[in-house]
Amino acid sequence: MTTHVVVVGAGIIGLAAARELARRGARVTVVERHVAGAGTSSRGEGNILVSDKEIPAEARLALRSIELWKTFAAESAEPFEFEEKGGIITASTDSQLGLLAAQAEGQRPLGVQSVVLDRAAMRAMEPQLSPHLVGGISFPQDAQVMPIHAVRALRRAALDLGVEERVGVSVVGLSSLATGVGLDLADGTRIDADAVVLAAGPWSGGLATRLGGVAPVFPRRGLLLVTEPLPPGTVRHKVYDGRYVEAVASDDGAAQVAPVIESTVSGTVLIGSTREAVGWDTQQRWDLVGELSRNAASLFPSLGRVRIIRTYQGFRPATPDHLPLIGPDVRVEGLFHCSGHEGAGIGLAMASAEVLAESVLTGRTDEAFDPRRLHDTDERVVDRVPGPTPFVLSPSCASTTGFGGSSVTSDRADRGSTVAAALLADGQQSWRRTRFEDRPRGLFCGIGHCHDCVLPRADGTTVRACLEPTPAEPTADDPSAADDPSAADDGPGSAAAGSVVMDVDVAVLGAGPGGLAAAATVRGNGLSVGLVDRYPSAGGQIGRQRAGTASPSGPWAELIGDGSRGVQHLGGAQVVAVQQVAGVATRRFQVMVSVDDELQLVLADRLVLATGAREVVRPFPGWTLPGVVTAGAAQAMVKQEGYSPWERVVLAGTGPLLLAVASALRAAGTPPLLTLEAQSLRRLAVGGLPVGLGHPGKLADLARLTGGRPPRFGWRVVEAVASADGETLEQVAMRAPSGRTARMPVDALAVSDGLLPDVTLAVQLGCELVNRPGTAGPAVVVDDEQSTSVPGVWAAGELTGVAGADKAVAEGHLAGAAILASTVGPAVPSGARRAVRRWDGFRDALARLYPWDDEWTVGLPDDVPVCRCEEVPAEAVRRAIADGATNARAVKGLTRCGMGRCQGGVCAPLVSSMVRAAGHPSPGHLESRPVAQPVLVDQLARLTVDR
Repeated sequence: MTTHVVVVGAGIIGLAAARELARRGARVTVVERHVAGAGTSSRGEGNILVSDKEIPAEARLALRSIELWKTFAAESAEPFEFEEKGGIITASTDSQLGLLAAQAEGQRPLGVQSVVLDRAAMRAMEPQLSPHLVGGISFPQDAQVMPIHAVRALRRAALDLGVEERVGVSVVGLSSLATGVGLDLADGTRIDADAVVLAAGPWSGGLATRLGGVAPVFPRRGLLLVTEPLPPGTVRHKVYDGRYVEAVASDDGAAQVAPVIESTVSGTVLIGSTREAVGWDTQQRWDLVGELSRNAASLFPSLGRVRIIRTYQGFRPATPDHLPLIGPDVRVEGLFHCSGHEGAGIGLAMASAEVLAESVLTGRTDEAFDPRRLHDTDERVVDRVPGPTPFVLSPSCASTTGFGGSSVTSDRADRGSTVAAALLADGQQSWRRTRFEDRPRGLFCGIGHCHDCVLPRADGTTVRACLEPTPAEPTADDPSAADDPSAADDGPGSAAAGSVVMDVDVAVLGAGPGGLAAAATVRGNGLSVGLVDRYPSAGGQIGRQRAGTASPSGPWAELIGDGSRGVQHLGGAQVVAVQQVAGVATRRFQVMVSVDDELQLVLADRLVLATGAREVVRPFPGWTLPGVVTAGAAQAMVKQEGYSPWERVVLAGTGPLLLAVASALRAAGTPPLLTLEAQSLRRLAVGGLPVGLGHPGKLADLARLTGGRPPRFGWRVVEAVASADGETLEQVAMRAPSGRTARMPVDALAVSDGLLPDVTLAVQLGCELVNRPGTAGPAVVVDDEQSTSVPGVWAAGELTGVAGADKAVAEGHLAGAAILASTVGPAVPSGARRAVRRWDGFRDALARLYPWDDEWTVGLPDDVPVCRCEEVPAEAVRRAIADGATNARAVKGLTRCGMGRCQGGVCAPLVSSMVRAAGHPSPGHLESRPVAQPVLVDQLARLTVDR
């Protein structure tokens, strides 16, 4: 009779177990409460190690597992980046090298291969290692996989063997039957089986208790840093020092930190590792970020000038004796365990599956891993969970700033205020190549969100050309001064960093109309106010000023002047992270900013978030070509430089922003050849009439912006056609409502399909979000005084819902009035509330007139990239969804969408849209970014503990 086994948990351990049981003839059902690989498997490095195995039984398991991984990699229909890269443990002194050599010699009888390396031999294997290291030990058997791809491969192999799966449902109970057990699920169903295997990783301990069993498995938190993509060969092996082995074996619940550096196939470098027994606490410890960064720069000095683009944490399933539980439960008959591998789960998975299958199907259990060895041990209870750690920065010297040369140069710095503007003025549309497909790239979003325009400085650091000021000296043709730290000016970043650059009662993050209105309302009433903005001058995108102008001009000049007067203004400041640290800092909120690549701190008791929005663009063939830009990029160029770098421009997409950009181009002397509005004239006329009657000023604005040249309604772009050499845009292919197509030669295609609230900082603070109908992504929820769900935090402008600058001003004034009412001033004027509510209706009407829908996903060709950074095509996203990725985060793990430099800034709404179009109505979002902007490792290394 066929044995029926239910495996609870669809991570790498659970899927490997399910596959092995099925291979041996069992009928297997996998139950997963989320989607495959959603837990610890999606948060690991992918290590398959023998170098850290000193216990004979574990070493035997690891060596067998490596052989099984090799075999599986050769036969799997799904590649999963299996690399036999080997590992190196480094030594900083001769005595340490001697101890490591003796340790390696002790592992040799276990089958662990190693080679002692002197300094020269080690540098030959890893040329960028620190010259201060005296040598190391090479472990050639160490390997690595891409964890989520391994999940996909194991899942596919298991399904091919007939394994069934139940996803999106939790386990709630277990009952004994006359023959076997019954597993009760949250949806009210029960699965009867001969055996149940708990492979739920760090959740196994709690789940075992719920089912009447015992599994002394507890979570051990780990933190990893991820760099921007680096050239091949930067880090060639898994490199760490002896502290890593000590940390793996440590019983100390306090943080264990040891240097571990390794590269990935995608080009990023992973920097670890930490171990903490802090329960399920998910708060990121910034002092550990600092220690990891210092470790990385110590081993590989060149990493100091590399940027960290993201951090992530996970929970390892640990046991008191650091060995996994594989076998029967001590209390419940028919219940088995396969968990507790801590950080070695991926490496031990394949052999663990064999040990488990033997135990379940034959009753033979390896005593080294038998759960009954710990029958008197309960799940560990953590009695100390640390609170939020403050940002504490040690002093450092000023970093070298300024564009110091790259493979693309410009001798026309006088024609552009930014490097991107100067390059475009020279007629250079592209200035870098992608690392996977070797495609040309240049400017796209124009305001720092997409990172397509990234370029290297002479000092090795990367910058976004659209944000990097064009230096007067040195020019791109004379980079020598860029290597001289004495050439750095005495700007905000050159002071002894670590000092607080701003300490105010109210900090306003964002100096657009909403932020300026809030600052103007609060200032002068006994409260100190600070404005923090990524751009050098206040005004935001709509009030962007001509570069080099001494005083603001244009329709927003009065607000810019009023909002900036009497407040501290920190321009050119990229907000990296923001947090609330009650009872630790002198102020409630800390904002970590990067100014000229120096980290500095802003302290405040109250925050106003006015971070605006970013553009969304629906993909189409050719949308990654140089010359295809967002409408906002075209607008920024015209406002900032006073002219358009392109003569022949077509505007396309949907929304009122197209009209504003068309007006700006006309004012600059280069009117667009065409403006293509995807919505039909009839639809806009019928739906827009009530809106216009309620906001007659907006009708007048629209009439003014059209300038007598209305758009072509119902027209859409179907392709951006490349030049013969494939290097840049040459033509735009368009389709009329009738289906007729046409082509037009162009220099640039400026596209926009709407705006998306930039909620990154709001998510860091834990503000409640809402998804409204017709919008591309979430907005921040506020009450009738613009307060968010986080006490002390207000929000204003596009962040609460896209409706333009007038709404932002009204909300900024209301937020400011509410702050005054809560501190020193009178009650909030009722008129301020009425004004905002009026604009709320306009916000919802705009979403109905220009809705973000998912129809674009249907006809999108499979080969069109959805993620620009990682060059992930639509086919890969569709395949991931078909493979069980029912939310955006799962798609991210299977495809790398959202893992590039922009961290989902461009592709996040596209991925969510594709998931929703496939029938999954709640795809979630990819807006969670502990590091909001890329930061140099050298700067993060300054983060330390609060003494």
